[in-house]
Amino acid sequence: MSVSRNESEGRRHSPELDNEIEHLHQSVVRVLGGTLTRDYLLSPDEAQELVQQAICTYLQARPAGEAEPWVISVVCAHAEKLYRKRAGQQDVPDAAKESARIRDLLELLRRLEILAPDARTAVRLHAQRWSDEDIAAEMNVTVKYVRLLVRELLKKLR
Repeated sequence: MSVSRNESEGRRHSPELDNEIEHLHQSVVRVLGGTLTRDYLLSPDEAQELVQQAICTYLQARPAGEAEPWVISVVCAHAEKLYRKRAGQQDVPDAAKESARIRDLLELLRRLEILAPDARTAVRLHAQRWSDEDIAAEMNVTVKYVRLLVRELLKKLR
């Protein structure tokens, strides 16, 4: 087995672990990106940094359970703390609720991988709280089609 050196950690690990880390990072950033920038008012760079820190913490601690839900929960909790520090106590998004919503979205995205590209796009944007009108404009279809597509696909996915 070949071994690469992680300069920031000073540890040796396999290319397989590098791939696992990259996949984890991509999947978490994909579902957390909008929430962190829209709901917690973080910049994209801050969001990336927060996710990277959570993944590093996970790799060092290796807590029980799956990596994605753990990282998502930690990122949401830290984002809530940052939001409170910056905005005070007004309209603070609840980290536990956001974390659960994001884990559900991640599971939905996994199920979406088997759908046609248009269907995936419509449901993904709907899950990211886009309006039906915005989804229709993005996909260059009618609002009626979007509503029908999303309703039918959500029935199938549940």
